[in-house]
Amino acid sequence: MKSSRMPFLLLVVMFATPLIEPAMCLSGQRFFLAISLAIKEIILFFLPLIIFMLLFGACAYFSKNAPRIIARILLLICLSNAIATITGSGIGLLFYKAPMAFAAMSTVAELIPSFAFRLPAIIRNDLAMLSGILMGILLPRYFPNFSQRANEIFAQAISKILQVIRIVLPAFIFGFTLKICHEDSLVAFFKNYAAPFGIVIAVSLLYILFLYALAVGFSWRVVCQCVKNMLPAISCAFCSMSSAATMPITIECVGRNGRDETLARSTVPISTNVHLIGNNFTISILAFAILAGHQAPFPPVLSIGSFIIWAMLAKFSVVGVPGGSILVMLPILERYLHFEGEMCSAIFTINILACPIITAINVFGNGALALLAERLCIPKNPHLKN
Repeated sequence: MKSSRMPFLLLVVMFATPLIEPAMCLSGQRFFLAISLAIKEIILFFLPLIIFMLLFGACAYFSKNAPRIIARILLLICLSNAIATITGSGIGLLFYKAPMAFAAMSTVAELIPSFAFRLPAIIRNDLAMLSGILMGILLPRYFPNFSQRANEIFAQAISKILQVIRIVLPAFIFGFTLKICHEDSLVAFFKNYAAPFGIVIAVSLLYILFLYALAVGFSWRVVCQCVKNMLPAISCAFCSMSSAATMPITIECVGRNGRDETLARSTVPISTNVHLIGNNFTISILAFAILAGHQAPFPPVLSIGSFIIWAMLAKFSVVGVPGGSILVMLPILERYLHFEGEMCSAIFTINILACPIITAINVFGNGALALLAERLCIPKNPHLKN
């Protein structure tokens, strides 16, 4: 399947599914959801291997410059998270001028898969990332011939794995789209939280588009091409609600955008569960909106500053599961913004229901970060490869 057709095909699947779902029997919906979850399980099983091979190849490719490049990528992630969190908090404070009420969500029948397919986790993603970086730096110095041969084998393996994933991608997102349509979660979500979350989406997209423009020298033609290339990853993230499961697709999309494919693709494993633009804006904006809606006292300046700092640091401990970011943030909200039970429940519910949108924003932002990292580390290359 040609990669140029993939964005169109995925959009067809996403928009056709709401028309198919009412006519499909419940057992059929449960079966396709189980197929999607099985594909996700297989992707997650091979993900540590993909991460290891990518980072090994990148570090071997850049040799002595690898530690400097990785340090710059991490610094860029911290800076971007800081800007998003501070901006979101500033916008959230404006809700004290126009507080909003938050309606309770109605419960919906959850779509349960017809069967469960599980694979054991051989190694954690963070350990695979660390191993790939260390071996990619050390092996070329002491065993250059072996390192070169291993890198060639890894490159071929990654190409084959991504090719297979590209083929099964429509089936992968079909089952998840059926689940979203069956549970009507997005429709109910927008009925209750359209105004505040509309602001979250608008601000997030403006910030991410600015990052893309900054990465390509403010050529809007190139920005549009980059966004088009990222559509498969965005669609997959929206339906699967998992940045980790979407990582192989993100790697391929970022590789098409990048001037240096090796660097651009290797940035994705480092940033996937750490650079969370969607979560940064969602939590910081809605935190202050919920405080205003519950007529809570205005937090002291020191508490707001502490909240922003800890919110940035917390991104490095986020669990890569739906709702993982807000679970880490709840103790911080309670301590520094004095959230109580009902307010914690409200922000947790909103984040869970908005998980498809937040994940899609995160993946979209990681594509921009990869291009920025490339511009920072290799400034002399042309803007975009053909």
